[in-house]
Amino acid sequence: MSDLLLPTIPGNPQKRPKTPTSNSKQKQGQKSPAHKHAATLSVIKVARGMGNLVLSWRDGLAESEREDRRRTEERKQILAVRMQNVRHCHLVPFGPDSN
Repeated sequence: MSDLLLPTIPGNPQKRPKTPTSNSKQKQGQKSPAHKHAATLSVIKVARGMGNLVLSWRDGLAESEREDRRRTEERKQILAVRMQNVRHCHLVPFGPDSN
């Protein structure tokens, strides 16, 4: 009955042909998805580190100091836009007696 389900090698009825397994794929040089993901993350970390190194040479700031300055500048820009909106709203008449 097992001969009907799995083919046998002629000449030796006890041996069955090998089916590819996950171990044989890894032995053939293929990397597992988790290994590829880890390699990608390490490349990204190296690239970020190099970028931070170049920027620190250029501006003399650490990564955290650079991030603090970016946040401060962003808040200044938001405040400037809000102030412009307030000025604009007070200059433009609106309401029932604006005719």
